[in-house]
Amino acid sequence: MEFPRVDNALAVCRAHLDATNTRNTEIETYLVSSILAVIYADYEHAVKGIVATRGCPDSADAELGNFARRAAEKLIRSIRLGELAGAAGMFSPQRKTTFQDLVTDTPAHVAFDSIINNRHGISHELGTNMTLHDLEVAYNASKAVLEALQQALSL
Repeated sequence: MEFPRVDNALAVCRAHLDATNTRNTEIETYLVSSILAVIYADYEHAVKGIVATRGCPDSADAELGNFARRAAEKLIRSIRLGELAGAAGMFSPQRKTTFQDLVTDTPAHVAFDSIINNRHGISHELGTNMTLHDLEVAYNASKAVLEALQQALSL
C-alpha cells in the first residue's frame, strides 16, 4: 500500500533535519508531530476506502457506491485496531477473526499502535517521544495492518 503524501513528508523532513543538523531537537519533535497527523489522516482515508470498496465492489452501481462510502464515513470513527476488527466483523465474524489472526501480536500491530497512540498523544497535548527514524520504521511496518484489513475483507 502506497502513501505518497507521507513518503514525501518523510523525505522532506529527513533532508531538512540532515541539512540543518537538527536531529534530536525540538524541531524534530514538531516535524514528527506533523507527520503523525498526516499518517493518521491517510490511514483513516485508506481504511474507509477499503471498507467502502468491500461494501460495493462493483462500480457500476453508483447509488450503492455512494451508500457504501457514506456508511464507511459514518461507521468508522476511529482507526484503532479494535475498531478495525469491529469494522471487519460487520461483514462477518470470520472476517474479524481473519483480520485479528493476521495482525495480533505482530511487529505491524506494535508499529500501528505506536503511530496511533503517539498521534493521540499529540492531539491531547501529551506530546511524543518518537524520533523521525522511529516514525519511519513504525510507518513502514504499520502498513501491513491496512494490507491485512484489505486481505481479510477480500476473502
